[in-house]
Amino acid sequence: QDKAHFHKCHLLQMWTNADGSTYTCKQDIPEPPSVHVYRICDDPEQGGIILDVNGLNDWMPLCVHRGKIIVSTRNERLLTPIVAKLSENVLHVQGLHPHGGSICARDSSPFVYIIDGELLRVLDTRTVEILPALACEW
Repeated sequence: QDKAHFHKCHLLQMWTNADGSTYTCKQDIPEPPSVHVYRICDDPEQGGIILDVNGLNDWMPLCVHRGKIIVSTRNERLLTPIVAKLSENVLHVQGLHPHGGSICARDSSPFVYIIDGELLRVLDTRTVEILPALACEW
C-alpha cells in the first residue's frame, strides 16, 4: 500500500521515501496516486488519512482537523473561495492563498480559521461552507 512507502507530513511539508530519504519540496519527486497524510502528534499507522491526489493539481495540505484532511488548491479565477467535500474525510478548498503559519484549527471546535491575504476566512466543517470574510489590518 502507498502508506508503507510514502508519507507526507502536512506540518513540515516533508516527503519521506521507504528508504528513509526525505524531500522538502514535492516537486523533487514524482507524486504518487495517493498519499498518507497525518499530524505529527498522530501515529502514522493508526491516525493517518489516505488522500487520492489524482486530479488535484498543485495541492497543499492545510491541516488535519477532526479526522478530516483539508487541502487547498489555487484558483486565480475565483473571487471568493469555495469548498467541496471530496469524500467522508477530505475537504477541498479552492481559491485560498494562505500564508505559512496562518491556519488555526482545534478539534474542540468545528471551525478552521485561515488568514487569506488581508482577510480572515472561517471554514465551518459541519456545514462545509466558508463563512463571510472579515477584513484584517496588520
